[in-house]
Amino acid sequence: MKKQPDPLLYPLSITGGIISASLFRYFPLLVLLILGIGFFSARKNIKRLPLIAGLFAFGFLYCFFRVTQPVSPEKSLHGLLSSNRSAVYVEAVTFDLPIKTRYGYMQKVKLLKPSIGVNSCYLSLQNPLGPNHRVWGWMHLVRNTRGVSPGTKAMDSLMLQPVSVYSMPYKKGIRGISDGLRWRLYRKLDELFSEEVSAFLKAILIGHRDSTVSPLYRNFSSTGLAHLMSISGTHFGLLALIVFVFTKAIARLLPYRILVRATRYMSLQEYAAVLTIPFVLFYLMLSGARVPALRSFIMMMLFLLGLLSGRINGWRYGIVAAASVILIADPESIFTPSFLLSFSAVWFIGSAYDFMQIGKSGSRSKDRLNLYKLIITPFSALAGTIGLTLYFFHKTSVLALPMNMVVTPVVGFLLLPVALISAVVFVVIGVFPFAGLLGTLVSWVLKAVGYVSSFKDMVLNIRAIPLGVIICWYLFLMFLTLRKRLGMVFSFFMLIVAGVISFVLYQYRTPMVTFLDVGQADSAVVETASGRTIVIDTGRRGIVTEAYLSYMGKDEIDAIVVTHGGKDHSGGIYRLLRDFYVKEVWDNGEMIYNPPLKNIKLRHLRTLDVLSSGKAEFMILHPYSGYFSRWGAADNNRSLVIKYTEKPLTVLFTGDIEADAEQVLLRFMGRLKSKVLKVPHHGSRTSTTEDFLRLVSPEIAVISVGRFNPYAHPHKEVLERLRETKLLRTDIDSAVRIYTDSSGDVRVSKYRDLLFEDLLEGYTLGREVNNLKRLFLVW
Repeated sequence: MKKQPDPLLYPLSITGGIISASLFRYFPLLVLLILGIGFFSARKNIKRLPLIAGLFAFGFLYCFFRVTQPVSPEKSLHGLLSSNRSAVYVEAVTFDLPIKTRYGYMQKVKLLKPSIGVNSCYLSLQNPLGPNHRVWGWMHLVRNTRGVSPGTKAMDSLMLQPVSVYSMPYKKGIRGISDGLRWRLYRKLDELFSEEVSAFLKAILIGHRDSTVSPLYRNFSSTGLAHLMSISGTHFGLLALIVFVFTKAIARLLPYRILVRATRYMSLQEYAAVLTIPFVLFYLMLSGARVPALRSFIMMMLFLLGLLSGRINGWRYGIVAAASVILIADPESIFTPSFLLSFSAVWFIGSAYDFMQIGKSGSRSKDRLNLYKLIITPFSALAGTIGLTLYFFHKTSVLALPMNMVVTPVVGFLLLPVALISAVVFVVIGVFPFAGLLGTLVSWVLKAVGYVSSFKDMVLNIRAIPLGVIICWYLFLMFLTLRKRLGMVFSFFMLIVAGVISFVLYQYRTPMVTFLDVGQADSAVVETASGRTIVIDTGRRGIVTEAYLSYMGKDEIDAIVVTHGGKDHSGGIYRLLRDFYVKEVWDNGEMIYNPPLKNIKLRHLRTLDVLSSGKAEFMILHPYSGYFSRWGAADNNRSLVIKYTEKPLTVLFTGDIEADAEQVLLRFMGRLKSKVLKVPHHGSRTSTTEDFLRLVSPEIAVISVGRFNPYAHPHKEVLERLRETKLLRTDIDSAVRIYTDSSGDVRVSKYRDLLFEDLLEGYTLGREVNNLKRLFLVW
């Protein structure tokens, strides 16, 4: 006999359709197979199946055509880039809040002229301009690309560097009004508080993060409190609670007759609900409508509407409805950490409450109920997010649970109400009350979190985990909360199988060298057979190198090698020094560190210096003491040249040396011969001369070069000289790894080959099988 469907199935069908369409791009046959099995098993048991199928089809088709629509081609962008330092006339409109950096501010803009298709565009400024301005003038266009490397997402943005620029206020829509309110509060917080206190309050009040205070975010992340640095359901719940309490307090002051008349048609609870709605809408505008805030807003609105209608639905209806709305607005958010972590935490907290029957009338005494909530809420949130946290960030805190039990109530029930009241009062009447109290409270919290995060080994670094293992983990948790014994047994068995498959498929052995895709810059990581980690150059900002080391589960670096002082080689050193325990720094003796390095062994290396560890040997071939560059860039020619040898692997790292330094190196004759050559100076025509290349005689050559770089690297002459060599380029091949397999042979792997292929561009069964295999692979 057919059953009446649970009303939850209706919004769940739309969400399921969007998720299925997102996965269809990579696993079309598997998705069709699962949908077919699901339909035939449901058609005999569920009524109104056509309606449910229709809602599913709507979500599927909407996402399919929304995500797969062709992107408009770029309009001669490469010709507009500032390779010749010429400026271009630009018109743009600013929006959102400026991001504070070490070098000034980056302001998001919508480009009006010229018409160029890029993902994001920023205006570089020394002083913040803020949203809702029209800017025009002559600017340099600089394209920033973040390459394809483990732990990072490929990004493509355009930076506008002003030469002469003008601005004026621009008309405001709803988005403009929201940005304007946030901008007022942004400036007030900077005016009243220190940089760290202001950054914390910006994060919890307006959902904004500045890049200059990243240690603050790192402290909260390392103690398992990262969720406190974003706007969540706690904010909206507290705001609603404040309005409810205020409404009841006002009601007590009213004469009895007026109170009776006022409650003839609506209860005090319903009045409070009506008054709460505009405050919640106002706070959504103030928060910037990020995914966690939007989810919390939708769930709160459903709760308030339920109070008014007398039908308070379960929490599952709210979270599924919120997911449907967000995915309809942006289907691709299904793959973002923000979306997944936000919904996962709420879902498993609610599931844990249901599992323990917390909140059901008469189930337990009030004191015991509060105790259970205090324990189960952080524990279930941790269990529900631990898999995603390890998958995206490769680390977790051993003190996450106790820190959440202590710090979260202080922030949620003391600090946050004071901050919310102060912010709302300031936006309405221009006065920011309780500033002194708020500054003191935040300072105490930041000092406590900073102190705990300073303990060594408090953060566990975990090597990358395959996606297939994470999926099996969440299947097990889902069946556990639903109390499906057969599903629990099956998913636990699949979890073990997925782990075994991943272990069997892993093929990389040390020694190995990974050349990271850091754009128009250099960074490589050497991992020796004895377990040493040597970073050779850091890239321009160190973000990609840091992400790769985290992906590999590293928390220590044995040595950072700075080949020379160019920002594209050394710019990220302080990020790595800040985030990892670094034992030594090697350089050519000409580096100036500002600020100076502390508590780190610094080695100034010269020709024929040899450093070894186990069977690994690093021989310095250049520069010698007293070397003077006769032609070419002196800084480039004085780059460290290092030969890494650990049989059967030999790699020659050359920094940015040019022809003059290469001519000097010819005296080493046979010592130059290497299996792998890191091509000098990103493939510039001033390097990789024929005589030098003949002596090195590499089997494999790697060029670290950025896409759309303004120097036209690598040059045709260099590519012609390397025509007989196996050539790898980071702009085409992504991050490249040279490693040894189980038989001891030297192999090459490209990180791009581990990424899922979009099968809509050309389907074959073999390609889908490869995508399934990638579920269990890590690099």
